[in-house]
Amino acid sequence: MLQVCCHKAFSPLNTRRQAPPPAARGRPGYSPPMPISPETRAADERFWKAQEARRQQLGQPACSQSNMSWALYDMPGDFAVVIHGESDCLNCFFHHNGGSGDRYYSTRLTDHQISTGQTAAPLAALLRALVRRRQPAAVIVLGTCPVEVIGDRFEVTVDEVAAETGVPMVALHTHGLALMPLHRIQDWMYAELARLGRAPEDRQGVNLLGVPEGTENGELETILDEMGVVLNGVYPNGTDLDSWRRMPAAAATGLVDQSMYKKLARTLKGLGQAVHDLPMPLGLAGTTAFYAALAAARGRPDPAPLLTPRAAALAPAIAAFRARAAGRRIALCVRMLKTHRVELLAHGGLFPHGLLTELGFTVEVLIQGPTEDHARARYAALLEKHGLAGVPLTPFPGPWKLGETLAAGGFDGAIMSDVARNVVEEAGLPWVSTGALRPGFGGMRANLALLERLLP
Repeated sequence: MLQVCCHKAFSPLNTRRQAPPPAARGRPGYSPPMPISPETRAADERFWKAQEARRQQLGQPACSQSNMSWALYDMPGDFAVVIHGESDCLNCFFHHNGGSGDRYYSTRLTDHQISTGQTAAPLAALLRALVRRRQPAAVIVLGTCPVEVIGDRFEVTVDEVAAETGVPMVALHTHGLALMPLHRIQDWMYAELARLGRAPEDRQGVNLLGVPEGTENGELETILDEMGVVLNGVYPNGTDLDSWRRMPAAAATGLVDQSMYKKLARTLKGLGQAVHDLPMPLGLAGTTAFYAALAAARGRPDPAPLLTPRAAALAPAIAAFRARAAGRRIALCVRMLKTHRVELLAHGGLFPHGLLTELGFTVEVLIQGPTEDHARARYAALLEKHGLAGVPLTPFPGPWKLGETLAAGGFDGAIMSDVARNVVEEAGLPWVSTGALRPGFGGMRANLALLERLLP
């Protein structure tokens, strides 16, 4: 609720406020409101339309400070994270659960420091103490709502201390005042991490970003080696700070769903790298398209001779599965997900659709969000943008309504995040987590076994 209130506070004029009650207008000292210009009304209307658009999307909006804190918590490496704000701003993620929580620090600003704008000194003191005592390879400073409200340009302090100490430092104006789609937050973070590295004169190899973890028996490395493509790194997939700093050393980067990585793509192109858009390597068709697109982008021969035998070995099992799955209606539920796993955000969370139809299921997309006709039209346009024109869709207002929506739609099962597993299981429907699907040819047998639970 606080985030919604913050949105309203940032309206150009908040013209939708109620007028003062009539009784107040005759009191001493009352002055009528200033006339609202057409320009201000137009700006205000644009603001509210932007807020409405945040509700009519496939991705889940989130606080950038919270989401980035979670992502950095899971990233190995010799670096420190400073949360610049009140101590309570650390409570947006489990910093106290061990693991890498000891790399997190807070300026612990007081109400007095925030209200008077005296925030530079505590930040500078903390950064200098970090360098003196911990000597991290890099420091990432994340902003918070309070410092954003007062317009704190803390990047000035961060740059000054970085120049003084020689330790690379990055200042990011993260906050929850204007929610961002999850993939935009990760794109922002990845671009900043890539900037920490340097591009050598002799670039070699290819980076891959957004490929799900779990390729069987080193399949990815084996096929790329057979194709003559050198692998520089696979991101993010638990890559550490040193790996991100090596990202500019590659000759090219392949991005699964490049539309998610506008900042990163600009950064890499600015470093002289080629950037390629790649399909999600999920299912036989998706995996074949992935390797074929990468080969074409890097000027390698058609990899069909390498891929066809692998696909043929799986054909009998897939044919048998399709025969059993024919006529089964499956709901692909999207938007009920807050994560920093970008492979789960690809194509608006719609990436399992190709695998499901390849296996013989009839798929309908269920989208958490507004249910009005104008929202439905917006969702249909988004599906078309992702190549799913004409695919049936049903919006539902929230996770609490999902079980009822699935039962009313006559579905046989669901593919979804586990956020609403209780209501789905209460409805008596089987479901499979999107995060459990495995990529590549080697992942197909695991997927077949997993999706068996959706069959009678």
